[in-house]
Amino acid sequence: ICLFFHPTLSGPCLLELALHACGPAMAVDRRLPETPAPEQEVKLKAHERNRQGVAAYGRGDHEEAIAAFTEVIGLLKAPPHADGEGFEVAMASWKKELAVTRTNLARARLASGQLQAAEKDALEAAELDLGYKRARTVLAEIYRKQGRLADAEALLKALQFGPSCEDQWEKFKVLPKILRAAARRSLLAHALMLSLLTFAVFFHRRLAAEAFAGVERPMDVDEIGRTLRFTSGYGFANSFRGRLHAEHVEDAVSAAVFAQLRPQDWAEFAIQVFGAKEAQGGRLLLLSWQKDKQLKLEKRSGKGSGSRSSSTWVGMLAFLPQSINPAAAMKKLAKLSAHGRFMRLGRKNRKWLERKSPIGISWSVEDGGLLPVVLDVHGAVPDEEQLPGRFIHGRVLLVLAFSLALFLSWGVSTALFTWFDFRRHPVLRTLCAPGTTSTLDMAWIMEQELQESESIAMPLVRDDGRIILTLSWFIHCPGSRDFLSRLSQPLFMLADPGTTPQAGQANGSDGTSSQGAGSAPPSVKGLLRRSLTVLLQLPSWLRLLRQSLPGS
Repeated sequence: ICLFFHPTLSGPCLLELALHACGPAMAVDRRLPETPAPEQEVKLKAHERNRQGVAAYGRGDHEEAIAAFTEVIGLLKAPPHADGEGFEVAMASWKKELAVTRTNLARARLASGQLQAAEKDALEAAELDLGYKRARTVLAEIYRKQGRLADAEALLKALQFGPSCEDQWEKFKVLPKILRAAARRSLLAHALMLSLLTFAVFFHRRLAAEAFAGVERPMDVDEIGRTLRFTSGYGFANSFRGRLHAEHVEDAVSAAVFAQLRPQDWAEFAIQVFGAKEAQGGRLLLLSWQKDKQLKLEKRSGKGSGSRSSSTWVGMLAFLPQSINPAAAMKKLAKLSAHGRFMRLGRKNRKWLERKSPIGISWSVEDGGLLPVVLDVHGAVPDEEQLPGRFIHGRVLLVLAFSLALFLSWGVSTALFTWFDFRRHPVLRTLCAPGTTSTLDMAWIMEQELQESESIAMPLVRDDGRIILTLSWFIHCPGSRDFLSRLSQPLFMLADPGTTPQAGQANGSDGTSSQGAGSAPPSVKGLLRRSLTVLLQLPSWLRLLRQSLPGS
């Protein structure tokens, strides 16, 4: 068709148009003329072995990578056979492929500790293709490993790309998209976690303020009524620490408002709230406050003898464990502040009180009556006295929350900086050796390989772009699923019997066992060995978890 409409087109131009129509899946250089079938088979084999070598290098199998790259060099050793106008193009492509393979071999030998051989391969790669800057950066890395810092710095200074790239930002096409996508994930994740942390601190603001100041003051009746709401600042949990000073203290069994309740009824209620073990031998008290100071408490007629809406008192229950003397405690509670753990009654316990007690449950201090709160009394102290060690737990949580807030704020700021300037991503600063390359130079080195169009050096993209494998870089953009799976990895390791040797191997036998032995529960020795194995791998797990954070 091209010849019919454009009879002046030459043969190489037709080949260029045809290969362009076929797309990047063609394993042939688009600039080259057609090659004979045997030479093409050798080239395809070299490309395949090069891919295998890159994969082996990514797995950490450096010996396999060295063997694969050495075989590729042997396959590409013979120069191409081309005549006429295509000879120079074929030679340039052959030198580029050989230089790339030599650079890969140098990196594999550098990773395995063969510094002299790696230096030789890098020098040969640099001589083959003077425009392939990656060979020189690998050579500089080898010099740095050898302690030749002056040579490495001089070589890298000669490869500065900064001024040219500053003026030509359009050259960066692939890497900015990758880093900005990571910045977007990081911004969303860190902002969400920072918002959740802010809400958690807000809902625990009263407890946090007490722990920060180191002062716990007694609550009045109005504050006790506000604790029934989860927005009061005492947290989401049904229990929290605190203290109060009651006006009146009496035994709940002998209280007139609970005259219909028997001692076994209160024992049943205590077991429901505190459990059978803790409730054994304990006693329930009634703590009350007068709504109007001018009204006197009627001992014989009872506090709740009228309707629920016309109660002139507000009360709550308190539990004295068996370890506290009830008589002495009641005298102290009438003069001192009771401290312990407040518990919001659940629906089952509230229904029990409404069914058994004639006064029912009141949710408002203004209405008066019995509040659905129980105090598990730990002791009694003067109002001004502060208990030693009372705020240790709260202050530890405050330090952890503050540290987490700093970390999340740093993540948000880093994501914003990366969004506007991709060179600010932490990965570029991590990859740059101090005093050698700048972040812009490192970005350009990565960009060159990401834009590589040669079939032997073209990047591999997997998992919808989350994994990109180039000749020198393994780029992984982990998602939330990767982070969650790695977060629970120690638990799976503890539950996996594969983390410890088999019983037969541990005993020195040939590993054979009777039928059903594999399903037997592990021994104590096996559990300890497995726990020790997991404990030794925790540093690697923490490093892997840090690399799996959103935006990595």
